[in-house]
Amino acid sequence: MNEDFKRVLKFLEKLPGIGKRSAQRIGFALLKMKEEEIKEFVASLINSRVNLKLCQECFNYSKEKSCKICQDESRDKSLLCIVEEPEHLFYLETAKIYHGKYFVLGGLLTSEKEEIMKERIEKLIKKVGDDNLKEIIIALNPTTEGEATAHYLYDILKGYNKKITRIALGLPFGSSLELADPITIAKAIEGRKELI
Repeated sequence: MNEDFKRVLKFLEKLPGIGKRSAQRIGFALLKMKEEEIKEFVASLINSRVNLKLCQECFNYSKEKSCKICQDESRDKSLLCIVEEPEHLFYLETAKIYHGKYFVLGGLLTSEKEEIMKERIEKLIKKVGDDNLKEIIIALNPTTEGEATAHYLYDILKGYNKKITRIALGLPFGSSLELADPITIAKAIEGRKELI
């Protein structure tokens, strides 16, 4: 195996959920692709990395200052769904059941991104003050850190006279949104419970 291909495998192994065997399968599949497809793949990856920024309103990935969801006037402004990372917003959108706005925390209380999350909570509090907002949905992964952060958010937001709900735990404890299928995600949103 040549050194270039070994480097490809090392990069693939850094991806979440990809072990050594999966990296090898993906690596060999990439080698079988046409050269034009590989070039298009690499160019798309580089362009995504260079062109995508964080939306200034919700912190989703966006090419512009404001993402398409924040710009969409048809979205329900009375609903605000809080997620940990932009990819979680993406997974919720695949369920095609939620039509409100989002807010990305950028981390959890006990993660290495805690400082980012604390800065964002200040921006979240400003959003919560909007009179149009009626319900805050906390859609954090059902992990120890996700539960701790959900309760922390509830304690901060409960004085704002908004309904605060938590997605239903149709997701097994310790699981994550990226591992759930759209039907499970839809059921979790539909079955959300009010936090008290």
